Amino acid sequence: MAVAGRLSEVLRPGDTLARLSGDEFVVVCEDVGSPSQADVIAGRLDAALEGPLALSGVEVRISASIGIAFAGQGADDPSPVAR
Repeated sequence: MAVAGRLSEVLRPGDTLARLSGDEFVVVCEDVGSPSQADVIAGRLDAALEGPLALSGVEVRISASIGIAFAGQGADDPSPVAR
């Protein structure tokens, strides 16, 4: 729950956060105008996970792998964006 809370705090209104399994999350962002704007959102998600988490009185640090798929207006196929 702590990770989901941190991620949801940095999302924009209308963005969707879903937990797929124990440690896998998906964020769906509509109205993203460019790959660079998607990269900014990914950067905010990454930064949200930087600080330590307190779990049962123990401080732990976590990391994440973030992938981006961007499909602009009228795009047929999503294009991967390197991060």
